[in-house]
Amino acid sequence: MGGDFMRYKINIPNAKTKDCKKKIEEAFKKDARVEDCSVDLDSKTFEINTDKPSQDILSHLEELGYHGHII
Repeated sequence: MGGDFMRYKINIPNAKTKDCKKKIEEAFKKDARVEDCSVDLDSKTFEINTDKPSQDILSHLEELGYHGHII
């Protein structure tokens, strides 16, 4: 089992379109270890509530073609 759920806020500079938002949100919402997530295109931030380690989240974003860093 995973640990406690934490909310992360991640800056993703190259998340610029509605397609980016949809791609990121759909990829993470499929994961049972993600409670909720959303992308804000105006601030280019991704908020996620999960018990996954932050490095796993960043690695998954990179697999999708996005480079992010936790803020």
